[in-house]
Amino acid sequence: MSLFTATGIGRTQDVAAGGDVKYRVASNLTLDATLNPDFGQVEADPGVLNLTAFETFFKEQRPFFVAGRGLFQFDVNCNDVNCNSEGLVYSRRIGRAPELAGTYSDTTSPAFTRILGAAKLTGRLPGGMTIGVLDAVTQHVTGVGGVTIEPTTNYGVLRLRQDLRGARAASAGIVTAVNRDNDSFTVPYLRRSAYVGATDFRHRFRGGRFEIFRLARPEPDDGQRQRHRRHATRRRPLLPASGRGLPYDTTRTSLAGDAEELQFSKVGGAHLLGQTSYQRRSAGFEINDLGYLQRADQQSWSTWIGYFDRHTRRLYQRFQWNFNWWQYWTAAGLPEERAFNTNTHTTFNNTWSFHTGFTLGQLGETYCYDCARGGPAVRQDPYFAPWAGLNGDDRKAIVPYFWVNYWRGDGGRSHSLVLMPEVDFKLASRITAALIPEYRRKTNDIQPAIPSRTRRAA
Repeated sequence: MSLFTATGIGRTQDVAAGGDVKYRVASNLTLDATLNPDFGQVEADPGVLNLTAFETFFKEQRPFFVAGRGLFQFDVNCNDVNCNSEGLVYSRRIGRAPELAGTYSDTTSPAFTRILGAAKLTGRLPGGMTIGVLDAVTQHVTGVGGVTIEPTTNYGVLRLRQDLRGARAASAGIVTAVNRDNDSFTVPYLRRSAYVGATDFRHRFRGGRFEIFRLARPEPDDGQRQRHRRHATRRRPLLPASGRGLPYDTTRTSLAGDAEELQFSKVGGAHLLGQTSYQRRSAGFEINDLGYLQRADQQSWSTWIGYFDRHTRRLYQRFQWNFNWWQYWTAAGLPEERAFNTNTHTTFNNTWSFHTGFTLGQLGETYCYDCARGGPAVRQDPYFAPWAGLNGDDRKAIVPYFWVNYWRGDGGRSHSLVLMPEVDFKLASRITAALIPEYRRKTNDIQPAIPSRTRRAA
């Protein structure tokens, strides 16, 4: 590569070598390793302008981490009613952009941190034990003036699951670890180490129709992230007092928290299925060194019941009717949301399908956790959100679709309407063109109801 220097045109050269290894350690145990991997062929992430209080989630697309990722999956804040991709292992943390580039105003740093090497051991032992081990090391990155913007970091995951009672039950656990080689530039901002330990247990009752699932996630964490909104740290008081999050402490150098979950599901039967789930995460719960978490300081109860008819009838070949209820509170009990939803899905005998439903939300007295971005909790108004959709026969050369979504809230002052017609044209066996116009209209006139007693100085 040519470049201009003070004395004229010079040349610089950069040589990098890498490789991949796959080795079968035993008949059901495989070792995958990569050295200095190049993921240049992977599809780039879409551009996102994030104006919310929460981090954007990006899908993992790198082949080394995609293969076998289900073995390392350990969801958080996820059930049949609501699931937000949160979990203890978010592999996009490995090789992310240098974390302190913005802190030290470095605009020339690379978009990714180089992975020096990574390895994973996966498989199933003869006694019914499933094992997954992952370890990766990323390089030390310096910015302008030799400032460290990403220290050398080691990421490790150990996941074990033991089948019991002829696979009708299972007991499992996971441990994750992040260790950084911090220096004077990174110590004020990054944890030197962070560890997460978790266990889960699943049992399917005799007959295979009912299932109980329990998780306990103790999570000690060394670091200082208490000011992030996910922990509800407040310098100003929340009202009612039961909504207090993690007390702000300028001397705190570590966080420790826990999370629990209990699920009971009906997973078999001719027509009726469902699930009820209770979850709780303490204000100090923090997993974002290797995991992905939008909210700590929250508890929820979610229930889903569905009626299924999979027999061909006079008018349809499949029918489903769902009922959903969910409630959210802070860990201390401040109500954040109560909502009811029902929806139906019908596939007719000509394979056209019709879908419709509605949600009634913010029922009763509820408060917005983060509307004031660190200030007091804000009272919320109920909302109504109906929707409907019609899908054409996807076996035809021309397939029409039409969807409509409506939302009304804030005491009627705010509302939105979205119309989404679409026509797909199958030009050939592997070529499809689509015409997708869209109409959106939105009026946002939110007027938060903050009790007068909260309008006081910090």
